[in-house]
Amino acid sequence: MVINVIKESHSEKSAILVVCHKPIPYVAKLANSEINSNFYIHVDRKADIDIIKKDFAPNLENVFWLEKRVDVNWGGFSIVQSILSLMRVALENKENLHFHLISGNCIFLDDITLIEKRMKSYPESSIFLELSSSLRRRYRLRFNAPHADTKYQRSIIGRLLTKCFQLIDKLVYPRNELIKLAPFGNMWFSANIEGMKQLLSIVTEDEETYFSHKLVPDEHFFQYLILKNGLQDTVYDNKRYIKFIGSANHPENLNYGELVSLERSKYWIARKVSSGIALNYLENIKKDCGSEY
Repeated sequence: MVINVIKESHSEKSAILVVCHKPIPYVAKLANSEINSNFYIHVDRKADIDIIKKDFAPNLENVFWLEKRVDVNWGGFSIVQSILSLMRVALENKENLHFHLISGNCIFLDDITLIEKRMKSYPESSIFLELSSSLRRRYRLRFNAPHADTKYQRSIIGRLLTKCFQLIDKLVYPRNELIKLAPFGNMWFSANIEGMKQLLSIVTEDEETYFSHKLVPDEHFFQYLILKNGLQDTVYDNKRYIKFIGSANHPENLNYGELVSLERSKYWIARKVSSGIALNYLENIKKDCGSEY
């Protein structure tokens, strides 16, 4: 069982960057067993952090709670701000050589030390991030939206405004060559140390300002910057299994059987998984430690 593996501490560590707004018992259990990994947790400022901390064993030396918390509006630039804060804090620890951004609904499909070995087979500059194109979402990159990163983003008025931007995008073709490419992808990524440093180094105040009034910037921010700075050759598949049905905007919940079927796949992490199923998987699945993907 993963949770029963006894590991000796070593100087080379993985950093697990977690964004959450509700209890994360799976992450708490994982932090207790993966002592060679550091966990950096950003809790939405609206949430009660004390309730979330109750699931964690006291005085864990590998768990770090971000003190400066962002009031997150999902689908707004505030989620990007929380991620950037996690990245900056995690890079302060020189022992962290591998990085994974997850939510409380993500689950590791294998022991993190085994994933480290797989990451070492890639260059240190590697970034594991979805990098694709989505013309139907191109409007997000073009227009500043008055309802972006506010409680009105998903209201009736907000949805009507969004429809207006979509229509304008179809009627008026963009001139900007980068916008024409419509870079897109989900925000969940992993990176080796140099890739992480490089990714953070291309984030400028101007770029943050540009995206601060864009709709759903978390699905475009890093992809846009990577293309703008010519770093696409450092990008690999994000190694995450995320199940969408049709053109849905939200992933489907995975069941226990689906997680088992992914054990010997190319994926390192899966989402979206309920806490109960995640804990059951962590406690009961015996890993094939000799397999390499």
